[in-house]
Amino acid sequence: MANAQSSEAVKTLPIRRIDGKFRAAGAVIVALGLVAALAGAWWGPAMLFPGAVILFMGRSF
Repeated sequence: MANAQSSEAVKTLPIRRIDGKFRAAGAVIVALGLVAALAGAWWGPAMLFPGAVILFMGRSF
């Protein structure tokens, strides 16, 4: 019985769906852009907008 419940939980993991992949990728890109911007890298702020777009694309699926 416990095995059946765990297989159901695996099927519903967000990263297994396309929207979860977009959300994870967007969150990573935004986090990298924020860290780079705070560190003074010129490309840090340029990563924030595309990362936010990818993050919100995950909400539309």
